[in-house]
Amino acid sequence: MTSLLARFLPGTTHTETLGSHLFKWRMGVAALWFAERIEAQRLTPKLLVTTDMLDLSRLKALCGKRLIDTQTALIMHENQLSYPRHAKEREDIHLGLTNLFSCWCADLIWWNSEHHQDLFMEQAERFIGLFPKRVPGDLLDRIEQRSAVLGLPLDLDELRPLRRTSRAPGRLRIAWNHRMQHDKNPDRVFGRLARLAGAGLDFELHLFGPRHQDKPEILKQLDDQVIDHGYLGRAEYLEALSQCDVVVADPAQEHFGLSVAEAVQLGLWPILSNALCYPELIPKRLHGDCLFASEQEFDALIMQAAAAPERQCDALYERFEAPLVVEQLCERLASR
Repeated sequence: MTSLLARFLPGTTHTETLGSHLFKWRMGVAALWFAERIEAQRLTPKLLVTTDMLDLSRLKALCGKRLIDTQTALIMHENQLSYPRHAKEREDIHLGLTNLFSCWCADLIWWNSEHHQDLFMEQAERFIGLFPKRVPGDLLDRIEQRSAVLGLPLDLDELRPLRRTSRAPGRLRIAWNHRMQHDKNPDRVFGRLARLAGAGLDFELHLFGPRHQDKPEILKQLDDQVIDHGYLGRAEYLEALSQCDVVVADPAQEHFGLSVAEAVQLGLWPILSNALCYPELIPKRLHGDCLFASEQEFDALIMQAAAAPERQCDALYERFEAPLVVEQLCERLASR
């Protein structure tokens, strides 16, 4: 995403990033690291684009005059007030406060979906109600007034040439191209697929991505139906993904679904939960063919896909082409 913004934002751009591992520590100390980088390079940018993983309020305080005339855009890709924590993980209120402080001092708050903005505002109102003393009465109004739903930029020039023109013979190919972590509910999805396999449905389950955790035990029931690609380079990943027929997802949280968006643009048929951001992003005319609200509906959609594996989905995410999203971002910033 940073490379797309750097490519399409006007003027000269400068990119600084940190890795995603140990994200709680990143949220706590990233401002120190970035402040040092800004000072060392004597940067005085006209625009600063950052994400919810950085405490923007601390960065502004640490940088002083270097950011005093800088417009700031905060990309709310996730938020810590609604993040579904693991059962053994305790809530850390400072992470939620970081998001609130960043929203307070950003000139523009960039949401990836209306679902995400609505969910955050709901959780923020609940969270603020727990405070022992008063906070600014216009906090939520201030966030609302500075908000814009822009989605996420996609490099469609990269994806369009990879839409397949014909399908290789064989059984239904189902793609799982999400993190293998609790908030993506892999056990739930794989359990449903294992049940269908036990009932006689023949398919391949293609797994993509690094394995930081052991694969769920339920996958043993699928045995040779599982094809684990592991971590692939970008070009190899997109090529292998484009050969699949269906992408499935039933997460505990999703605010845009970049992995689903890329799969759909490649032509894969989406089978997704009728919740979270999906009803907003999938056209209503396709809800009955793509979204499920029960196990029975999930089974029916998989069976439909197995009966017509050559079926391809329209490119539903064209409105998020990177130049269009960046143009909207610039227009919103110009009006501030």
